[in-house]
Amino acid sequence: MSLANWFRRAQQPLSPRLQELVGKVVSYLKDRPAEDEAVPKFIAKAINESEVSVFTALRFLEERGAAKEWFAVFCGTSDVPLGKFAALQDIPKELDCDVCDTQHCLVDHTCKVEVVYTINRDKLSDFDIRESAA
Repeated sequence: MSLANWFRRAQQPLSPRLQELVGKVVSYLKDRPAEDEAVPKFIAKAINESEVSVFTALRFLEERGAAKEWFAVFCGTSDVPLGKFAALQDIPKELDCDVCDTQHCLVDHTCKVEVVYTINRDKLSDFDIRESAA
């Protein structure tokens, strides 16, 4: 269970740690207005937090309409994008790569999956952690 889910179920105000974490992620995203997509592992490295913490913050933002999760699949050999999918179960069993002329699948680990978030800039610009914390 994520921290955001625990706090929502507990019906308590956000913890100072979650407020700080969401604030750091929002600041990072607001400082990059030209970027509409965010990769959690890159944000984690940039703000010196764990990927799990950044995922928690992004899930929190997703619940408020400021971010939307999706999955990008890449060729394991050439790193060429093979597709974008709304959910893991939407990823086909096999994907063709035109660059290496190979069929890839998740089962044999010949492709890579990255979680990516599309950022809703309108919602993000209006986002105030103090209002969400109450």
